[in-house]
Amino acid sequence: MSRQRLIGKVLVIGLLVTSAIVISGCGPTDTEISTQLQEKLTADETLAGSDIRVVTKNRVVTLTGTVENQAAKEHAATIARETTHPHHVIDQIKVTEETGTWPPGPGMAHEGMERGLSDSRIVAAVRDRLMTDSSVVGLHITVDARGGTVLLSGTVRSEVERRQAVEVARQTRGVTRVEHKLKVGR
Repeated sequence: MSRQRLIGKVLVIGLLVTSAIVISGCGPTDTEISTQLQEKLTADETLAGSDIRVVTKNRVVTLTGTVENQAAKEHAATIARETTHPHHVIDQIKVTEETGTWPPGPGMAHEGMERGLSDSRIVAAVRDRLMTDSSVVGLHITVDARGGTVLLSGTVRSEVERRQAVEVARQTRGVTRVEHKLKVGR
């Protein structure tokens, strides 16, 4: 065997091994993580009757929705950690026995101030909506509220994303006014 053929074979083998390592290290996409986890949560008997939604951005899994008790909330978070092995799991699931019907479910109005709605509930609702809105990277936005006025601060990717974040906050139940200190940048 000539030296050139031997070098050629070694290079091809090296390329194949490198490709196999790179491909195996990529892991599932955010969509695949969300789909796989949503299927497991839906099929789990302990969580029957729960309304849990899964959103994954950059391998950070956010769980939102409602469950009947604290044990179900903890069980869902455990399934998320064991199923997806994401970088991080953000558990924003609400327990109905503690929170009543807050936050509102799909199809319920998100506007207008309700008497007695606490600032902490407004903050939680705005954060939840920012994390689940696909056109906003909610991880980089800080939310504060006082008397129904919401302050958004942090960094967004574009002017369009800034406007969308403000609009999402404005349309959240209990919010009377939105101020922001959002900066466009990376």
